[in-house]
Amino acid sequence: MTWSGEEHLAVIAHEAAHEFRRDPQWRLLADLVFQLISFHPVAWLLKRQFVLAQEMAADREASSLVS
Repeated sequence: MTWSGEEHLAVIAHEAAHEFRRDPQWRLLADLVFQLISFHPVAWLLKRQFVLAQEMAADREASSLVS
């Protein structure tokens, strides 16, 4: 599968949005906290929702940069 130039640009914009928002640092902190409370079933749901929210926010920012 080959990607078009626009698709490459969209992926780069998405990943740049993660870096701009400092998502890797926040995810590291969330993972450390998760390790403390991973025994609780709600922790798994919260972790999933946190990651999904980061991805959606990066998608929104990338889509505003790439029409």
